[in-house]
Amino acid sequence: MQRVGVIGAGRFGRALCDIIVGKNIETIVLDIDSSRVQAMGAIVSKVFQGDSTNIAVLEEAGFSQCDAVVVAIGENIESSILTAMNLKELGIKKIVAKATSATHGKVLDKIGVDEIVFPNIERAERLARSLIAGTAVDYFDIGAGVSVSEFKVPEKYIGKALIDADLRSKHKLTILSIKRKLELENIKPEMIVNPAGSDVFRQGDTITVFGKTKDLDDVLKG
Repeated sequence: MQRVGVIGAGRFGRALCDIIVGKNIETIVLDIDSSRVQAMGAIVSKVFQGDSTNIAVLEEAGFSQCDAVVVAIGENIESSILTAMNLKELGIKKIVAKATSATHGKVLDKIGVDEIVFPNIERAERLARSLIAGTAVDYFDIGAGVSVSEFKVPEKYIGKALIDADLRSKHKLTILSIKRKLELENIKPEMIVNPAGSDVFRQGDTITVFGKTKDLDDVLKG
């Protein structure tokens, strides 16, 4: 993930940015409120004031070049929906949007938003780390600087046995399970719990890994 856009600089949007910054990822923030824009100027390098329901504003700010955009707009459901529609029109690869109610979430789903989240700070942290990694499916901070993350196996490990990937000795990480998508349709993925060192990573594998948060971040960033 090279460039992430965040639209809406309230508590949720700011929590995302607080984690994303400093990870060598370009972050663009847009908010209609001048005071929020001014506050975010001390956090991210690119922040703009403008109306995200205007597609020209999004294009001018550089959102069309983002790998992922998070719509973190608060109570203005109309603006949230119109913004998401604009991002779909711009062809953004991944659109994540905050929903404030079940109905709001259903509408976002209908217009093709890739991921819908219901706001709280913990969820913002999990989403931020997922965006940082690019490949992460889910992330859980279990305290004391230790985390569990589920993510797609990075390309550099495909075709390697676990013992050769050496995640345990190099990064002090423990692989809890491998979820393997089978070629046949309508068959549940194979789940390999506590895999052996001889097990080989395949294309499409998803692994669940346990370890220190810093070490997980290093692996996920590649």
